[in-house]
Amino acid sequence: MPQLTSPLLAKPALQPVLPEPPLRSGAGRRAVVVLLSALSVALLAAPAHGDDKADKKECAAAAEKAQRKRNEGKLREARDDLVTCSRAACPAVIRRDCEPWLSDLEGRLPTVVIRAKDGSGRDVVDVRVTIDGAVASESLDGKAIPIDPGVHVFKYERKGSATIEDKIVVREGEKSRGLDVTFDPEPAARAPRDGRIAPPAPSGGSIVPGAIVGGIGVLALGSFAYFYASAKGDIDALKADCAPRCASSRVDPIDKKILIADVSLGAGAVALGVAAYLVFSRPAPRRVEIGVAPSPGGAVAGVGGRF
Repeated sequence: MPQLTSPLLAKPALQPVLPEPPLRSGAGRRAVVVLLSALSVALLAAPAHGDDKADKKECAAAAEKAQRKRNEGKLREARDDLVTCSRAACPAVIRRDCEPWLSDLEGRLPTVVIRAKDGSGRDVVDVRVTIDGAVASESLDGKAIPIDPGVHVFKYERKGSATIEDKIVVREGEKSRGLDVTFDPEPAARAPRDGRIAPPAPSGGSIVPGAIVGGIGVLALGSFAYFYASAKGDIDALKADCAPRCASSRVDPIDKKILIADVSLGAGAVALGVAAYLVFSRPAPRRVEIGVAPSPGGAVAGVGGRF
């Protein structure tokens, strides 16, 4: 027969008894919080102390540089250093000097305001400004530009317009000095304001002046040929009639013909040379002059003009 076992008579299983973790108690938690807080304060205090030393050195160096640059006339750089040593992080003894220096320098530092217009008098802003070779602004916004006192070269550049360059003297203490610039379009881009298209510029001179001078040269050569042939015929007649003892009344007319032939030859050669130049170079002479003047033993011919 099966035996019946009473649950009351069964031996209970052994359960391990673990001790209460000390951190779960209220006193333990408070101790941990206090310990972590103290550790955090210690960790934060160390770098802060190092930064304070760095700030002191930086502030002192900025104050020293500001004085040196101010004496050199570099007011813009001196102002940046004075802003650095006037910070609240700097020691009070340094700020006590830097703050009044900064206020004084702000009053001495000049500023300029650039105003640009086009040929119609309208404001333009797409202007690149260069001061002493350094870019000061890529466009105009109406704000004052701080600048050191002294002589400066301003260059203004705008697309489609000729570059403008100006040298000015900036005086200490000047505030918002206006610099006015007017841009005219480049010659290739200019057009009449009434909308009409301007006639194109002449590309070359006319051939007419060259043709006229060449015609004069041809006439002069014709005159040379005529008088030379006439004088030669007279000379041949004298040789057959009275040479070598011919009367001066018969010789003098021949000498005149020879003189005229020589002058005509010279004038013709010069005229044809000028005509060739006028034709091939095509200038536009305002006036062409050809002159013949007597001289001892002959005559002088010349061609002149204004180009």
